[in-house]
Amino acid sequence: MMHRSVSALAGVALSLGLLAALPSAAEAAAADTPCTDVEVVYARGAGQSLRAMEAIRFRDQLAERIQEPLTMQFYEVGTEAIGGYQYPAVAVGDPRTLVGAFTTAGEANEYGASVDAGAAEMLMYLMQRRDACPESRFVLGGYSQGAQVVGEILGGAQYFMAGNIDFVALFGDPKL
Repeated sequence: MMHRSVSALAGVALSLGLLAALPSAAEAAAADTPCTDVEVVYARGAGQSLRAMEAIRFRDQLAERIQEPLTMQFYEVGTEAIGGYQYPAVAVGDPRTLVGAFTTAGEANEYGASVDAGAAEMLMYLMQRRDACPESRFVLGGYSQGAQVVGEILGGAQYFMAGNIDFVALFGDPKL
């Protein structure tokens, strides 16, 4: 799979109008989750399982700072399939994946497909939550491959999120 550009992700996002008519169970759950003041969305690194140490630390450190009366919700990319996308955070231990990721700046092979899936899932999740909770503020974070996922959606997300993103933390983005 070739790596999608931000404009291609924006095109996928525009198709959400069609998806909204028949939401999946995960999409309906994202839309039905009660609104909070702060929505934290995090993408894990290559080969990491959900709820890895970095994700938990990011969530917990934000929770210490976002205190009552403010409310916070945490979503980790890859938890659900949204819009037909679910971030696998593939490992780069396989030499083919590692070489492909290195020689193409992370835009080829399984690695590139993983970044694409994560970026599409994240963007769709953000738009669903923004539509359901227009007053919520968003904090985005990512580690390693997850930082690349976050970086890939920033241009398109800024267009669709209209200033709702307040903070972005990229830890070890391989493209930087």
